[in-house]
Amino acid sequence: MTKFFIEEKAPFQFPAGLRILVVDNDPTILEIIKQICFQCHYHERFDLDDCFYLAVITFYDVPLALNYLWEKKGCIDVILIEVHMQNMDGYEFLQHVSKNTNVPVISM
Repeated sequence: MTKFFIEEKAPFQFPAGLRILVVDNDPTILEIIKQICFQCHYHERFDLDDCFYLAVITFYDVPLALNYLWEKKGCIDVILIEVHMQNMDGYEFLQHVSKNTNVPVISM
């Protein structure tokens, strides 16, 4: 009879201190993403001057998100953005970001 061994793995842990910028023009989507991040033990930070402990920050407007990104260079680790946005779409945003930073962007 063949014996199978099942290796137990530790529960997945998300990287501590990951700073996430989320951009979407739908406030409901922003809230859903924020809640998902909270369930993964990321938290919203209201002190925007302190980039070291920021976990999740949301913007409904692409130019505002870009301004924040330029002002706080090095304070964001990953960006989630809706492709179909007003004022500037996600592709144009991606061009600006890729020219000026090395922050990974996930388009939704």
